[in-house]
Amino acid sequence: MLEATIKSNTIIFGAAISVSENGGEWEKSVQLLNDMAQAEVASDTTVANATISACTKGSKWGHALRLFCSMVKGDLELNTITFSTSISACEKGAAWEMSFQLFRAMSLTEVE
Repeated sequence: MLEATIKSNTIIFGAAISVSENGGEWEKSVQLLNDMAQAEVASDTTVANATISACTKGSKWGHALRLFCSMVKGDLELNTITFSTSISACEKGAAWEMSFQLFRAMSLTEVE
């Protein structure tokens, strides 16, 4: 019997996180991001943004903002999607002051 092995990498985890996000499974997206770290697979901006988006869609704005902060601490590149998704999370959480702070930070940061 032919055995196939697939090495876990950022693309595979990213695809799984996107599927979870689109399926409304924010908890699964967060778990997959944690699994990436445990497997010592490097995250990237796209994967982190998809996880923030999943939390936002699941009305888990606190989780979304924690992920945003972990991106800053982890030296991942912040882009327009990162900020807009995080601002949207604040909107869902009625955290207008935080959304204003994120907007200001975005204007002070060179984002693409």
